[in-house]
Amino acid sequence: MTRGRELLEEFDEEMGPTRRVLERVPSDKGQWKPHPRSFAMGHLAQLVWWMPGWLAPAIHHTALRAQLGVYLRLNDIPVPSMYRPTADERGFLG
Repeated sequence: MTRGRELLEEFDEEMGPTRRVLERVPSDKGQWKPHPRSFAMGHLAQLVWWMPGWLAPAIHHTALRAQLGVYLRLNDIPVPSMYRPTADERGFLG
C-alpha cells in the first residue's frame, strides 16, 4: 500500500468520530464559552468542520483536539465515542 493510500484510509477513519461529535453540538449553544477567553462552541465547531481544508497547519497545532468534547461535557450533552467508549456510551469501563 502506498503512503498516500494509508493517509487516505486514516483520514476516512477520523471523519466518523469527528462527524459524531459535530452532530451533538446544539444550535442554541453556539455562543456558549467555558471562559471569556475561550472560543464559543459554535466557532469551535466551525473550526473542527473546516479542519480537513487546512490539514497541514492543523498537524502543527493540536490544541483543538478533544476540546469540543469537553465543551459538550460541560453542557451535559452526551459525548460520543471517538477512539474508545466515553462515560456516556455503552461499554465504558469506568
